[in-house]
Amino acid sequence: MAVSKLPKSVKYFSVLFLILLAAVPVLVRFWVGDSRSGELLFGISTAFCCGAGAIIAFLLGRRLAPALPPGLPSVTFSSAVCGFAILTVVIVTAYYTYFAPVEDRLVNVNPTVSLLVKLFALGCAVYFLLLAAWMPLSEKKALGLFLSLFPVLFCAFRILGDFIDHSTMPLASHGGYRILAIIATMLFFLQEAKFRTGKGGATWYFIIGHVAVILLSSYNVPLLWEFIRGETGLTEILYAMLSIAFIIYIFTRIYSLELETHPAEEDLPEAEA
Repeated sequence: MAVSKLPKSVKYFSVLFLILLAAVPVLVRFWVGDSRSGELLFGISTAFCCGAGAIIAFLLGRRLAPALPPGLPSVTFSSAVCGFAILTVVIVTAYYTYFAPVEDRLVNVNPTVSLLVKLFALGCAVYFLLLAAWMPLSEKKALGLFLSLFPVLFCAFRILGDFIDHSTMPLASHGGYRILAIIATMLFFLQEAKFRTGKGGATWYFIIGHVAVILLSSYNVPLLWEFIRGETGLTEILYAMLSIAFIIYIFTRIYSLELETHPAEEDLPEAEA
């Protein structure tokens, strides 16, 4: 399978359009606040931007090659950011769960699920740090596939933990957007794992990546502002910063994909000559 670079004009247009779509729900959230009418407007704007992003991604992603280019500096950087962000989350949450003074400890409704989230997070950190170290995981298919499942399991158990910890009102305080963002991130990493089996679809990877960026931004960027104003806790802000790291990684991954060139297209210039 031959590949060629995505034209810069197309890439720049897509990047700018995605940034705009991700910014719209954030700006709407800042504008309307937490009012009931504002909640409806925020939901409509988020759904519209996700739909528009998915359509653009479908149109641009149909000819992308189903392969992850290895060793790119942008992917190396974003992988390192994700790896260290996850390690920070694990260290801080482990401290406040097991070692902090009793009055400061985090209360987990289900300690087993909380422990599994931390263990899968450590596996995620290993995966991303190995990618950052340029280890040729594409050549070590079994190891690469095994490690690429940790981000999927981490997201899955985060969703389970959210429902257990907020069983009475899991969707309160924009919780539904948090869960949707984690689901989109999980599906993105699932598609990435499928690439390592040779069965991944570049179009779906591109579409889910766009939707994940929009949903992650719409929930977590306003959370950073709430932290500055002292309205949210340390654990929430650490996960928000991890989500920002995931946004950077998804950006670098989806725009590292290359166009698939068919043999007939390669031979066309020679035939004309």
